[in-house]
Amino acid sequence: MGWWETIRRPCSSRSAPCSCSGWSCAGSSGRPVPGPRAPNLGLLTVVATGLTRQEALQQRAKLGEADIRSSMSRRRDGLLDVLVFHDDADTARLLLDH
Repeated sequence: MGWWETIRRPCSSRSAPCSCSGWSCAGSSGRPVPGPRAPNLGLLTVVATGLTRQEALQQRAKLGEADIRSSMSRRRDGLLDVLVFHDDADTARLLLDH
């Protein structure tokens, strides 16, 4: 069992215990928030959306070559989004559009 499975804390919108890791938990259900409707992704911004795993890996490799750190997030429909830090978002979008 991971450390995130042992933490029990009240969710911000409910008093019921929540055992999610705190990343993108939707209330006490622990289910991920769908990408387009996610209210706050913290320090990250989506720069590419609706990709297959292979496409997302290719996009991340291109970003990595430009020293832009990135992450992938799986959506409910099974496709992936590529995310970068806010400060890198404009540069990342320009790079991925070319």
